[in-house]
Amino acid sequence: MLVILYNYTPLTNDGVESLPAVIDNVSLVVVKSNSSTKQAHIYELNLFQTPSAAPLTPEISWIQGHDSVVDLFWNHTGAQSYNVKRSTSASGPFVTIAANLKVRSYSDNTAINGNTYYYVVSASNEAGESAN
Repeated sequence: MLVILYNYTPLTNDGVESLPAVIDNVSLVVVKSNSSTKQAHIYELNLFQTPSAAPLTPEISWIQGHDSVVDLFWNHTGAQSYNVKRSTSASGPFVTIAANLKVRSYSDNTAINGNTYYYVVSASNEAGESAN
């Protein structure tokens, strides 16, 4: 016998579904049947708590400049998204040139040949943004 304790409509962000509220002390496999095809679809439900701290600061692992483009790659920190910032001074100030990236690479197509640029990357999750 299956008892439904809660019924939620999942939120979708970039193809990942999540629940709008935290459910404590639950771990189960959800079986959803389709009465017209008489097939059961099994879904694994992973429940995560909201992070209590911002992710670690990413380190740029590879950077390459070529004709008016600078390519950057950085390490994984478990973040939801990343922000790329640029300055013409090593000490800043750094201006965000790409925000809310879901990947760990970025191509700066606004670079001007002959200029020196300094880049930093920050990581974000529900708890906040890391340092640069």
